[in-house]
Amino acid sequence: MQVFVSYSHRDERFLQELEKHLAILKRKGLIELWYDRAIPPGGDLHREIDTNLDQASIVLLLVSPDFIASDYCYAKEVEHALSLHKMGKARVVPIIVRPVDWSGAPFADLKALPKDGKPVSSWKNRDEAFLDVARGIRAVVEELGAQPTSLPQPISSHPLVFDYQGEIVQVGGVGSRLVTKTAWLITEHGYINANEYVTHYFNGAGDVMWASCPPEFRIVGATSPTGNVVFAMVEGDKDTPYGLRIKDQMQNSIAITCERKMEELPRVTGTVCSQCYAPKGPFQKYCSQCGSYAT
Repeated sequence: MQVFVSYSHRDERFLQELEKHLAILKRKGLIELWYDRAIPPGGDLHREIDTNLDQASIVLLLVSPDFIASDYCYAKEVEHALSLHKMGKARVVPIIVRPVDWSGAPFADLKALPKDGKPVSSWKNRDEAFLDVARGIRAVVEELGAQPTSLPQPISSHPLVFDYQGEIVQVGGVGSRLVTKTAWLITEHGYINANEYVTHYFNGAGDVMWASCPPEFRIVGATSPTGNVVFAMVEGDKDTPYGLRIKDQMQNSIAITCERKMEELPRVTGTVCSQCYAPKGPFQKYCSQCGSYAT
């Protein structure tokens, strides 16, 4: 699983020590550590950071006076990470590396490492401090590893999926261009590729986020769990995208319910009914859905 590290470059020595203590987890393939030094020359700094944050299962915050003072770390990365934490998409773990008053920070309610939030630099033996941190991270990795983490295939690869509901979440406020890139399905069938089916227009006040669906489906309903107004691109046309006019608030989302276009279901004898397209067993002739009998 990917571990994203948010830190101030003034604390890079602590990051390097932490990486050494996580070497066993890395060698076993249990974690892949990512931080901004991995961005290649010419890479888009903000896009790379946002993308890797969205892909992370664990986000480590190396907390120090410089981290708290950093506008980018504190206002951008922490805000993004905590939004993923609240949605259950990532686990945020503060690691206190140098003494600082973080009692009023937005992550103050989260349990910090090392033990009791004692700063790493305050330990007589820093190896013992990082050992405590590494053990804490291992516990999180084991806990998350016990939960199902692999995503199913995209929805369009499931020919017998008849309907689904997906929710796309925008995080960060109007015009921030900070948007989650995963549209999680409420059903168990898979996920929508948000890069393909979600479009964002950021032009100041009244920004719009459009959500569409795979071509073999049609939208039969759209709502906004965060209280926004939802509207179709073309009134009455369920095949077109639905839009959400983003409010000036921390989080906005749009949920769409889709059904498969029946005329596009595969006609495969022994897989689905040739009349109603309900699933059938390999040698099943009688359809319990519509009562038809295949000779």
